[in-house]
Amino acid sequence: MLEPKEINLLLVEDDEDDFLIARDLLEEIPYTKFHIEWVTNIADAKTKLSNQSFDICLCDYRLGADIGLDLLIYVCNDYPNIPVVMLTGQDDYEIDSKALELGASDYLIKGKINATILSRTIRYSIEHKKAQIKIRENENELRISNATKDKFFSIIAHDLRSPFTALLSLSDILLKHYKELDDETRMEYIGMIYESSENTFKLIENLLQWSRIQRGTIEISPEEFKVCDVVNRTIDIVKQPASNKGLEIDSCVNTDLKVYADANMFETIVRNLLMNSIKFTKPGGKITVEAELIGDQVHTIVTDTGIGMNEKAMEKLFKVEENKSTPGTSGEAGTGLGLILCKEFITINKGDITVESEVGKGSTFTIILPKEKS
Repeated sequence: MLEPKEINLLLVEDDEDDFLIARDLLEEIPYTKFHIEWVTNIADAKTKLSNQSFDICLCDYRLGADIGLDLLIYVCNDYPNIPVVMLTGQDDYEIDSKALELGASDYLIKGKINATILSRTIRYSIEHKKAQIKIRENENELRISNATKDKFFSIIAHDLRSPFTALLSLSDILLKHYKELDDETRMEYIGMIYESSENTFKLIENLLQWSRIQRGTIEISPEEFKVCDVVNRTIDIVKQPASNKGLEIDSCVNTDLKVYADANMFETIVRNLLMNSIKFTKPGGKITVEAELIGDQVHTIVTDTGIGMNEKAMEKLFKVEENKSTPGTSGEAGTGLGLILCKEFITINKGDITVESEVGKGSTFTIILPKEKS
């Protein structure tokens, strides 16, 4: 025997006789159990919608001094996943068309409705709304996928090509004019080649990690480790570019504080955040790394005295389809990929990342990860 479907239905009808008729028709529908909430005006309907979950809304066109189309517009805007079926006592093509144009799933004429018609309309409206939601989800996934590909090819076309152009140019000068150059100039060129090679390697490493995430092939090996060990090791890695800008990096991490995550991913996260702070902090500034235990989560905090950013910029930071690289305080180039990679790695490790910033006063990024295996 088929189990009856349960449907939460909001009926907005100011005439009690019409309510009773609708209720009786709903009770005739086989294999379906309706939980009906009846209200007589738009204000009460809004209250019900804010406090309860509904699968469908049946709304009368005329509600005393109100017009049901006003509620239709409200539901479509604020509760787009709830289908709305309009009811009216008259057959009016203009009203019918207007309701459908505004987003109604269907339009039924009182006095011409039976249980079969009502059942078919409700079933169709709910399934059609589910299909619309699925289409929107697919469109959003496709948009993100296309943005990811665009970002990937943009990096390859521009951000990966530029450092190789510099490498080839510097190498060519050394190859052709090595004997003509003095030792100081040679060392300068070799230093520039090394720095360009190092940056290119980091970019390729980020690209490879990011591509593995997109393909779902990246492996995660969570373990318990000391936060200070990874933070101190990462600070050593970025010490030279920080020193080149005259920046101070301090670690204030408790030596006994442990976190449960993939250590390599955590190192990549911290490194990218530190490099981001170095990029956007003016010479003479300071970067601080702290960590604290809050409940069963470890908060690792990277704070800088950089140029900061506004709310609009913060909203786009971790969105691949909107994130665009901004030159650093010394003209440093970038891809915008580092912070996106941070977000992806933190999510994989069952954590979260937050950002606080103010223009001209610096930024604070907080990595939130579990203290121990759940």
